[in-house]
Amino acid sequence: MQTLGPHETFYDRSYRSKFDRDVTPIMMAAMYNEVDILRILMDRGDDVVKPHHPLCGCTTCLNRKEYDPLMHSLSIINAYRALCSEAYISLTSEDPILTAFLLSKELDGLCRTEKEFKTEYKELKQKCKMYASNLLDMCQNTEEVKTILKQAAISETEVKEQACHNPLENDKEDQNALPRLEMAIEYQQKQFVAHPHCQHHLSTLWYQGLPKIRLITHGGECVYKVCSSCT
Repeated sequence: MQTLGPHETFYDRSYRSKFDRDVTPIMMAAMYNEVDILRILMDRGDDVVKPHHPLCGCTTCLNRKEYDPLMHSLSIINAYRALCSEAYISLTSEDPILTAFLLSKELDGLCRTEKEFKTEYKELKQKCKMYASNLLDMCQNTEEVKTILKQAAISETEVKEQACHNPLENDKEDQNALPRLEMAIEYQQKQFVAHPHCQHHLSTLWYQGLPKIRLITHGGECVYKVCSSCT
């Protein structure tokens, strides 16, 4: 196995700073949601490198775990703290809601893998879920809510690739299908699904074509009441 060379400085113990050695300027800016600083750093080509899985067996990960397992685990947490930044996701992702969904699912797996840091990963997971819900909160009309909920449950790149292979696929699409909502349910995005905007749109679809029927909750039972004009 390849070992750390004499010039390796990733875990240099002589390093003196109140910040961890692995925290780069763009990671620090992302953690504090400094949008202007992030833009400057991104313009010069900086980005946050996604860390390998804690169980990764590549040479670099094995060396770092052998040198200092705790610092290796903390470096992964710091990377995800930057990746889960609302500002960083908004500036780097073509589909922020999809990115938040995928990150929350990934963090859920890390909660089970890195049990010692379950609390930290769980907080980041909830942060991603709230970010997706807050984006839905910014919708101001039904059309905007519909646009979000009808987004494909895959990346935009995959959507374009499928469109090239199946150019008539969109014509066959169910007008009432809500793939992004289905994905939210599958990924247990409770805040997103329970959001008033989402629930209002579902109610609109449920009573589509039946404008004179109201749903009244009484004694824990759902009773349909027809307006007097229908009688």
